[in-house]
Amino acid sequence: MEVTGGALASDKTYWYLAEFVWKRGKWIAADAPLEFDLVARTEDNDCVSLNRLSCSTASEMRRIWMAPNGSKEEMIKEMRQSAVEWGAKIRRGRPSQEEACQALHSTIAAKLKYPLAACTFTEKECISIMAPTIRAALPKSGISRTMASSVRDAPVTSDGLGVPNLYKLMGTLPTALLVNQCWQRTPTRHLLHTCIEDMVLETGLYGLLWHQNFPA
Repeated sequence: MEVTGGALASDKTYWYLAEFVWKRGKWIAADAPLEFDLVARTEDNDCVSLNRLSCSTASEMRRIWMAPNGSKEEMIKEMRQSAVEWGAKIRRGRPSQEEACQALHSTIAAKLKYPLAACTFTEKECISIMAPTIRAALPKSGISRTMASSVRDAPVTSDGLGVPNLYKLMGTLPTALLVNQCWQRTPTRHLLHTCIEDMVLETGLYGLLWHQNFPA
């Protein structure tokens, strides 16, 4: 900030100090002992202490809630709340069957899809997030909400309804990002390459990942 001449908005700035401890066979983030305070100078040239968050406390950035210890509760809570609010609006409104079906795909499904590439939800968690939209949208679309999920979530080309499945989307989005971004000169491309290089080092697969044999 000193280089650009700018100032921090202290009320919107936070920081973490975490250490990783080996517990039950894996590394877990924990709060590190604090021996100092982190301060910044405001636009009024005053020094203020910045808010330190616990590594179990999720913070929001671009509508994605993440915590250093991998906690998913806040992100699930926000997505579930969006689904509940959308379902309430659909119930109060009087859309046609076609409009209700289109709204499911173009509004709430698109909103819930946005953070999935950065998430690691279980299938049960994905079902819980999507449930309020299913309960509201299917009856308005003239479809039984008790329909088997294998038919409901199947593609239209396979005689299914094509209802968005968050768990399947979460699994396929990283691959789509790799295909779309890794060849472009974008910040996302560089971030993905860094993640790939880190994964190669951590797994012991030295050299280019794409040159490894398939079993490895």
